[in-house]
Amino acid sequence: DLYSVNAIGPFQMIRACRPLLEAADAPAVLMVSSIAAVTGIGSSVAYAASKGALNTMTLSLARALAPKIRVNAICPGYMDTRWFGDTFSAETTQRIRDNIARTTPLKAASKPEDLADAALFLVSDAARHITGETLMADAGLHLGFFGRSPDHVASTLSGFIMGIEVFEAYDPARAAALRDYVRYARDNDLYLSYVIV
Repeated sequence: DLYSVNAIGPFQMIRACRPLLEAADAPAVLMVSSIAAVTGIGSSVAYAASKGALNTMTLSLARALAPKIRVNAICPGYMDTRWFGDTFSAETTQRIRDNIARTTPLKAASKPEDLADAALFLVSDAARHITGETLMADAGLHLGFFGRSPDHVASTLSGFIMGIEVFEAYDPARAAALRDYVRYARDNDLYLSYVIV
């Protein structure tokens, strides 16, 4: 399940690798979390909660493993990867990419290399005095979740629409009902976090 993969797995891996980390010159652990851990908005409640647990574990392990081992987390948001192209049509993939780029403060849809640069910084000697931190590497996408601007509503709704398009292949009737709900929320400027079906 998600909790086993996102929280227990990293803990077990660090525990298994601890002797090797302690023997290294400048050991650093980097957790791969998500903005869902901070915003509470993501593909599911369980996903957001498991990534929230990972962020808390990052803090706890940074204390427990100091001063020898640094522990930090990186929190990506939307990643422009082939997953979207493999899951959605080319038109839908482009629409998602364009909407993300339009609604993030930095006007960008993050790519894997953007995340890689931030990750390399956190494990490098340049970050030797950084531990217990969670770095949002998402072109500012997480900032939109705290406002009530039209761009915020559009960004939140795009996540629902993306999920509905996946759902449509399995249950078209329920997907249609969800589309009606999203349309109602958009027309009434309602804040959405999760639709549990």
